[in-house]
Amino acid sequence: MAHRGHEYTLQGSVEIDEAYFGSPDVGQRGRGTQRAKTLVAVSLTAERKPKYVKMKIIKHLDARCIKSFAKSNICKGSTVYTDGLHAHSCLSKMGYVHIPTVAPGKTADDVLHWVHIIISNTKAFITGTFHGLDEKHLQQYLDEFCYRFNRRQYEQELFDHLLLACAEAPPLTYAELTR
Repeated sequence: MAHRGHEYTLQGSVEIDEAYFGSPDVGQRGRGTQRAKTLVAVSLTAERKPKYVKMKIIKHLDARCIKSFAKSNICKGSTVYTDGLHAHSCLSKMGYVHIPTVAPGKTADDVLHWVHIIISNTKAFITGTFHGLDEKHLQQYLDEFCYRFNRRQYEQELFDHLLLACAEAPPLTYAELTR
């Protein structure tokens, strides 16, 4: 599933935000948490509906990680909507139309509506299906969520597409799977 996800990039209007996955830290919230930091990007249709999603666990929420994520996942020239986090300012220097939104009096959901819904749905998927996950394999489960979400319009062909993806993907050794 992850191999298939690397074959395309998001384009057009794209919302980006960070999410934190894992068990709650006592007394820690938001960017100060020790939970797994993940960048989430959602491309939108002309009608501002979600089209495709990509997620990547990162070590640090800084400009370097955001640049790397954007370079490999978003087409240049796309319009990228973010919150007011200063680390996102690097996007405008990379060939993207960057629209940071700092909106006093508005909630985060008002600003980046679809990316927050995707984050919420991903957390519900992980909690409801697996009752929580270890960070060790979290990226694989995020890749599964993205794969299924990005093919939600093709539910009847999903199994056939997955079979084809397995046949075309490079082999995965047991050591790579359990790293």
